Amino acid sequence: MNLIEKIIAKHSNKEVVKPGEIVDVIIDARVARDFGGANVVRNLVNNGLKIDDPEKTFFTFDFNPGGSDQKYAENQHVCRRYARDN
Repeated sequence: MNLIEKIIAKHSNKEVVKPGEIVDVIIDARVARDFGGANVVRNLVNNGLKIDDPEKTFFTFDFNPGGSDQKYAENQHVCRRYARDN
């Protein structure tokens, strides 16, 4: 197997994977940024969904750490509130 196949195999609990094969993988972490993350949170809340493993879920506020305008500040607030509650 090449390097990518080895990584996918390790994260899918399979010994061998082949090109074109569909596999379920176990992720190390899921990350949502400040702007799109708020939309994800709203969709989760509006549809009554939960995150499978909160310990592997992170929000990052990369380009506007202080919320440089009202929209960014509100989105960051949505993400922080959701992270605190979950």
